Amino acid sequence: MRQSGYSLAEISVSLKISKSTAAVWLENIKISKQGSRLLQDKIRLGRAKGANTNKAKRELRWQEMAKTALCFKPRLVEYSKEQCKTFLSMLYWGEGAKSGRRLIFMNSDPELIKTYLFLLRRAFSIDESKLKVSLHLHSYHDQIEMIKFWSKLTGINKNNFSIYNKVSSGVNIKNDYKGCLSVRYGSAIVLDEIMLIIKRFQQAI
Repeated sequence: MRQSGYSLAEISVSLKISKSTAAVWLENIKISKQGSRLLQDKIRLGRAKGANTNKAKRELRWQEMAKTALCFKPRLVEYSKEQCKTFLSMLYWGEGAKSGRRLIFMNSDPELIKTYLFLLRRAFSIDESKLKVSLHLHSYHDQIEMIKFWSKLTGINKNNFSIYNKVSSGVNIKNDYKGCLSVRYGSAIVLDEIMLIIKRFQQAI
């Protein structure tokens, strides 16, 4: 059975022995090429099945949480301007620059950048021309394509982008990595209000 590509689990069930016992018995048994291919196919199938099962469990867990997490609304547009200021401040507290007199928010996660800009625009009446972007890219990136991608995602004019070229060894290339974006907005008034909200949270602990 082992030489033909049966797994230890299958053998233990068939012979009504423990898996550990099957492992000891079959420690020195060589599997044929055909059996090895069959076993690898079973392993891949098992992993895919396990991934689908875990996905289904996560979706069910999310559905159950959605019933009880009533403090969260389905969409950000349903929150008030003041609530968005709070969300924005918490996000900036974690990822924003705390020094200087302008807002600087830097991250490589497109969804996080998108959320930050949505909250900034909803919480404050901002001057879009003041939104400046420094895009950190490696040498393997297509600069034109990356600017096009981030400009579309952020709604920021391509003319407001600048490129910072990072040194890359070329060893660890990530095909889905879009670079790191630093969004700057020059408004001491907006920054002061955000920092005030953060300070109030610090004092409330």
